[in-house]
Amino acid sequence: MTPNLCRTSTSPPKTPKTPTSQHRQGQAQISRQNQQVQQQTNEANSQKSDRLQSLHSRLHQEADKIRRWKVQTEIEQKQKERQLKDAEETIEHQRKAVVDLQV
Repeated sequence: MTPNLCRTSTSPPKTPKTPTSQHRQGQAQISRQNQQVQQQTNEANSQKSDRLQSLHSRLHQEADKIRRWKVQTEIEQKQKERQLKDAEETIEHQRKAVVDLQV
């Protein structure tokens, strides 16, 4: 007996498998999980953005307070310098008056 070298396959040709119900359910679950993660990420980013905007606004408010304080301090300093100059002039006039009276 001679061996048959040309054997034909009795199994049917392989066809692409269609997704099973379990496979489709698994994909749907993964899709829902991905959507949930994306939504959580978006919410976290939104919260971070809101917090950053709040901090930015507070920073500007504090900077404005510092500017107002600086301007007010400069005004007060100029007023005191004028008062000091006036007092020095008054002292000088009084010295001259005392000297004139002594002569």
